[in-house]
Amino acid sequence: MTTRLLPVLAVTVTILVSPALGDAAEPRTGGECPAAINVAALCNEVNDMLQPPGLPDGLRYGYQYRIRTSACVVSADPPQVVQSKIRDFWKRRQSSLTCNLLGFSVRNGSILKLALERDNMAFLDDAVRRWKVDLNYVDAADNRTVLDYAQDELVRTKGTSIEPLMKRHVEWLRRFGAKSSRES
Repeated sequence: MTTRLLPVLAVTVTILVSPALGDAAEPRTGGECPAAINVAALCNEVNDMLQPPGLPDGLRYGYQYRIRTSACVVSADPPQVVQSKIRDFWKRRQSSLTCNLLGFSVRNGSILKLALERDNMAFLDDAVRRWKVDLNYVDAADNRTVLDYAQDELVRTKGTSIEPLMKRHVEWLRRFGAKSSRES
C-alpha cells in the first residue's frame, strides 16, 4: 500500500513546489515566439498589482515577468531589444489581451483600459514608455481606443472626486500620442 502512494506523493510534491511564474528567469527555448500567454492570470496581475517573491532582478510585478517571458525576452537582451520584442508580442496579441473581471466596466475590454480604470500607473508606464505599445488600437469590445475610454470616463465622473484623476489620465495619454477612434 505504501508503494502505491509514493508515486502519487511525488507528483503532488512536484506540483506544489513549482512556482506560479516558473523557476527560471529565462524563457523556455524551442517554443513559439512570441509564446502563448495566460491572459486571465495577466489580468489578475494587472488588476491586483501582484508582486510575487522570487522575480528576476529588475522586475517588480508579476505582469512584467509574464509579458517578458511570453515575448521571449532573455536577461542578456539590451533595453531596445526588450522593447522591440515586447512591442512585437503586443502587436500580434493585442486583440486577445482583454480582461473580463468583476467590477471592470468593459466586458472583455483591453488590458490597458483595465489598468486605467484601476489606476495602475506602473503597468501603464511600462506599456507606454518602456514598451511603446499601440495606444490607438480600437478595442472590439466597445469600438473605442484607450483615450476614448478615458474621455468617456472623464465625462461620466464629472463633478466627482474621480474627475481630477481621469483628467490627468486623459492628459497623460495625449502626451504619449494617444488618439481617439475618430482621429485614428
